[in-house]
Amino acid sequence: MDRRNQVEKEINYNNYKQVADKIIQALDKIYNSALSDKRWVWELMQNANDVPNRFERVSVKIDLWNDRLVFSHNGDYFTTRNLTGLIQQVSSKDSANQGVVRQTGKFGTGFITTHLLSKIIEVYGVVKNPNTDRFHRFNLILDRSAKKSEDLIDGIVENITWVKKLDEDDIDTFPLVTNYEDCSEEDFNTSFTYHLVNEDSVKSAQVGIDDLVNTLPITMVSIHKIKSVHVINHITGTDQLYLCDNEILVHDDKYDIIRSSVKINEVRKYFLTYVTYDEKMPKVALSIETVWDGSAYYLVGREKTQPVLFRDFPLIGSEEFYFPFMLNGFDFEPTEPRDGILLNKNEDKSQKNRVIIDCAVEAALKFNEWLVANNAKKTYLIASTREPKPTNTWDSDYAQPWIDNLIKSWRDRIVNQPLVETYDGYMAVSELRIPYYSSTSKTANKKFYEFLNGFITDGCLPLQNQQIEWEDVIKWNKDLLVTKEMFLEDLSQLGSVSELSSRIEKNESDTYEWLNSLYAFIVDQGDLSLFDEYAIIPNQKGEFKLLENLSCDADQRIPNEMKSLAEGLIGRDLKDELLCEEIDESVLTGIDSYDFNSLIKEQNDILSDFVSQGKYLNDSAWNDVSDFVCDLMGYTTTIDEDFSKKRLRMYTYVCMFHTDMADMLTLENLPKNLWKEADKFIIKATPYLIEHFASTIEGICNTLLDNPQAHSEEECISWLNEYRNLALENEIPIPHNKNIYPNQLGELKSLDYLYFDAAIPEALKTLYLTATDEDIKDVLLDKRIVGYDSHDPYNVADLYEKIKEKFESRYTDADKLLEISKAALSLFPSSQKSGDSLCHKLYRLYKILDSNISDIQIIENSQGFYWNIFHAHALKYVCSEIAESENVSSLSEHTGLDFEDAVNYVDEVVELTESCYSKNYASYVNEDYGLWINQNGDFCMLSDISRDKDVDPIAIEIAAMERVGVNYKETLMMKGLKSEIFVPTSQVLTTRDVLKTIDDSIRDYDSEGRSLQAPSFAELILKMNSFYKKHAEYKDATPYFDRYKDKLIVGSIGEEKTLSVISELVASPEKLDLIQKLNKLSTDQLQNFIYNNNDITALTEKVKELQNKIAQLTNTENGEEINTDDFDVVVTPKDKILDVTTPFASGKLNINAVQYSGLSLEEIVAYVTEAKRAVVNYFKDLGGYTFDKERIALDSYSQLYGIYGPDGKELPLVVHSYRGPHYRYFDLNWYDWQLLEQPGSMLWIMTTSGLQCIPLYALPVRNVNMNIEQAGSNSKAALLTLASVGQHYSKSSVCFDFGNNMPQNFKKAIPFDFVPDKLTLGIESIKKVCDELIPSLADVYTSGASLPIYNDQRKLTDEIQIDTTISMKDLHDLPAAGINVENITLLDSEEAIL
Repeated sequence: MDRRNQVEKEINYNNYKQVADKIIQALDKIYNSALSDKRWVWELMQNANDVPNRFERVSVKIDLWNDRLVFSHNGDYFTTRNLTGLIQQVSSKDSANQGVVRQTGKFGTGFITTHLLSKIIEVYGVVKNPNTDRFHRFNLILDRSAKKSEDLIDGIVENITWVKKLDEDDIDTFPLVTNYEDCSEEDFNTSFTYHLVNEDSVKSAQVGIDDLVNTLPITMVSIHKIKSVHVINHITGTDQLYLCDNEILVHDDKYDIIRSSVKINEVRKYFLTYVTYDEKMPKVALSIETVWDGSAYYLVGREKTQPVLFRDFPLIGSEEFYFPFMLNGFDFEPTEPRDGILLNKNEDKSQKNRVIIDCAVEAALKFNEWLVANNAKKTYLIASTREPKPTNTWDSDYAQPWIDNLIKSWRDRIVNQPLVETYDGYMAVSELRIPYYSSTSKTANKKFYEFLNGFITDGCLPLQNQQIEWEDVIKWNKDLLVTKEMFLEDLSQLGSVSELSSRIEKNESDTYEWLNSLYAFIVDQGDLSLFDEYAIIPNQKGEFKLLENLSCDADQRIPNEMKSLAEGLIGRDLKDELLCEEIDESVLTGIDSYDFNSLIKEQNDILSDFVSQGKYLNDSAWNDVSDFVCDLMGYTTTIDEDFSKKRLRMYTYVCMFHTDMADMLTLENLPKNLWKEADKFIIKATPYLIEHFASTIEGICNTLLDNPQAHSEEECISWLNEYRNLALENEIPIPHNKNIYPNQLGELKSLDYLYFDAAIPEALKTLYLTATDEDIKDVLLDKRIVGYDSHDPYNVADLYEKIKEKFESRYTDADKLLEISKAALSLFPSSQKSGDSLCHKLYRLYKILDSNISDIQIIENSQGFYWNIFHAHALKYVCSEIAESENVSSLSEHTGLDFEDAVNYVDEVVELTESCYSKNYASYVNEDYGLWINQNGDFCMLSDISRDKDVDPIAIEIAAMERVGVNYKETLMMKGLKSEIFVPTSQVLTTRDVLKTIDDSIRDYDSEGRSLQAPSFAELILKMNSFYKKHAEYKDATPYFDRYKDKLIVGSIGEEKTLSVISELVASPEKLDLIQKLNKLSTDQLQNFIYNNNDITALTEKVKELQNKIAQLTNTENGEEINTDDFDVVVTPKDKILDVTTPFASGKLNINAVQYSGLSLEEIVAYVTEAKRAVVNYFKDLGGYTFDKERIALDSYSQLYGIYGPDGKELPLVVHSYRGPHYRYFDLNWYDWQLLEQPGSMLWIMTTSGLQCIPLYALPVRNVNMNIEQAGSNSKAALLTLASVGQHYSKSSVCFDFGNNMPQNFKKAIPFDFVPDKLTLGIESIKKVCDELIPSLADVYTSGASLPIYNDQRKLTDEIQIDTTISMKDLHDLPAAGINVENITLLDSEEAIL
């Protein structure tokens, strides 16, 4: 051992030992420090920052794997000093920190924190040999794994020995690096590799990387030497490249404002930095992250995990050194762990740091001004003056007083800065008002903001999204806080919702929403008691009240209308004490309930008490109560349809008497019991009202009911009925003793006084008044009042008994009896309403005599009433009145009826008495009064009359002649009367009876030997002879005359033989006509005739005499003219045969047919002439027609010619008369039909009601007879088909003739063939069917061959020859040709064939 070097060795050992101890101690600290996980990466970053390179700025790259972490950069080479400092853990920077470039520190004690990752570090890099200036590659292993310093010394020694080889220029250990100066910026020649041998190492590595990523952007703003940092985390798969560019926005002598852009891959972050350059003050840099949107800087708050203080690099641990900016104190004196700065004590480093902080506050205030001026947002970040938390507690002598003073001064100045963002711009912090409802709940304070916003008038609120931040920033100033007490007191002072609405500038709805939200908020905070301290809850008037003074109707809302309505009844305003409906009562727990049911109960209790005490009109509260009840009736609800109808009924009921009723208002879902007591009140009060105000129906209308002019009596009755109905429905007794029930005179009586009218017809009540002179209506309940059917019913039978009693009373005089009967006669039971009923007949008959009888009234309900006694009296009166007239003529004069109508009248009276009333009153016409009419029109007893059994009128006339002297018209009942059927069968007279009387008279006369030439007898004989020419069938009735006829005729004229010849001539009109024509012959012609007829001369004079005789006997005036103005209408009758001249035929027409049956020739002529004259006058008055007098005067019987229409064509006119005393069947003759078949023909008929122009369809057809002989096959088939159709409805044969009733109301001219549209349509429809089917039907009708007939009379006359075989048509025509067909027989089939 070389003792000479022992001291040096000990010195060296001590030095190494000192280094080892230092390292061991440092390692112990980093393992026990929570900040070490973050600090290690910043130590590497700081070392990289301290290494300059020729590229001016250093780039860093960090790779993290699961087993290692490599930190590399492209900084300059190592120096030997760097290597020895790294080995010995000694900082390589100058102790005085002098030099051009300021260094934070390199490989000093801070670097040892990187051993937290790994105790063995591989350092790879380039070192410059100071001896040769050459560059060598090195790879240094730093092993700090020893537990004790002694164990660590060997490694340190080994590393020192290794580095000393540079002095030896050992290129094996340190290989040369050629062209080092030519390396590029991408060459990362320096790297530190940390092997992560356990989970703690990996975790520490991950934490450090995370902190780097978190803080690196703001750090790069101040570290301009680092160009980029590339962090590749292979564990998480992230790869981030950090680049920083700076732009000076403002340059001033004393400060710069720099805008930095930190790019992280494709993402950029921007920072603003305020850097001071005041030579008198330390340099500081204040930085804050921003977001620029083109118009404003949006400040970004520092994350809590980021350090606040920097000395180039962050001082890890200064996160709670609160300052509004990242503060880079370039000359900060940090604590040894670099977790803060020194501020305690009065030493230089602490003083230096306090001065830097003072400068930083000043710079912050100025930076604030610039930011606000440049539209910075989120300015609450720069208004923070929160006191910093020291790493170690402030000492009370220096640090704490200094910090207190600093904060106060700072705050005093910052409150005047316009840092508060509002919706109206920046405001000074002193104007700020912070919602501060709770000291413990920021959520509550945030909600509180919503209520203060727009409410406060003193100061301003921050932006809502900055409220909590401002609260944190400024809560040190209590004056800027708005507490709940302050707010609620202010709200209470407003007094009403309307004032609140004005304050917060909201409509009413939004204001209530605001309040509801406020109440819910207060309750959520557990402050329900505040509602009883501050009047802030609105009632239903919108006035603020204490909660304890309010009730709630939320369980069942009281409609506003009901609140107003109830005020007069309950004496208070509900809206004053009820919680506003818009307020959510569910949050106001404990509020008293007073809902609709509560109100209804209170109202009903008041009304029930009022009614039960019978207060009504005399009570002072009547007006208030009645007004309430009536007004309540003006409301209805939609709870159900039936109830709605009931409410409408009550409303209508009240409207009748309550003034000023508004239109009915419907409210949804009102409870039914709302009206329970009110309905009862109305109903119970009604009788009192009626009895108080009125004694009659009219009185009700005029006094009780509202606006009587608007109410009819019917409405009053309906109102009274409704009262009863409502009373029953509400189970309210109806008082019988109140005068509220109208009788049928309109007077109000008690029900006890009245009877129920059991459907007594009004007419019977009038009859009762007539009979008794008392009005039954006085005691009868008005029929319009319903519901009292079982109350003392008074029916028709009761009424009848009273009338009958009066009628049968011996004290009732004849006039009264007739008055009663007459009145009863005009009343018909419903069973007699038909026009041909018994009542109708008797009424009509009575009215002929007394037209003042009342009009007919049908009695629908007459059960129990009997008319017999009244009808009997009236009928007897009619019979007595007729009998007084003695004959039809007098009766006609008395009644104004024409003769025919008078006959019909009496006939109907007789028929009525004989056929009706069970013949109980037949004695009126048979015994009491004779009303049977003879053929002279006189009234006779039944016993004195006989029925005319078709006695020939000529026979009657003959019997009435002087030589017979029997006037059968006095004993024969007038023909055609309906009553003739009631004449006993024993009282019947026939033609034979009359002829027997005549024959007996002739026999008696002749047997007495009297002169046969006596004029009266001769006239009788000629009449009888003429009668038998026509009626040979009666020869057996006059055996004497038949036997001695020739003798009697000749005897009555002269010589028997001569007169016999003359008699034959007279009896033959044809021969007489020939003789008359002889008078017109010339002398030569007559001589020639006489020469051939020797007896003619003798006969000539006799003929002349006979002509005169015939003229006298027949009473004929040939050529009689009837004038119609200046027109002649001629009708010439000749016996019953007329010579008829028409444009289409001439001949003789037998008019002794049904048309004028029973009329004399004189009557026929008169009636037809009258009718023709009326037709001529009709067309003359009509105008536009021309007339031919000669044609009008044609002897044409019922055909009228010579009238021409406006078109110049002659009108085909047929004229008949239906006048006369007898009913007759109507008929048309052959000539009529010929004329009526022409187009435009008319049938004019004179009837008892005037002239009628009647078309065929309107004639009274009884039967139809169709002549199909001349019809073609199709037409015949159609007619036969129609006949078959008719037989389908009637089994009897189809025929055609007219009845005896003439149609009326055909006053105007109308064509005979006119058919109404409806009838035309029916005919056309039938014809259409026939047209389709008839062709086939024709074959059916013609399928059988007609059988010929055979005549065995070969030659019948000299003039007419006929074939032995003739057709059916020829057979039909034979009688017309004068051929006897009695012996014509049908051939059998074989003969027909031969």
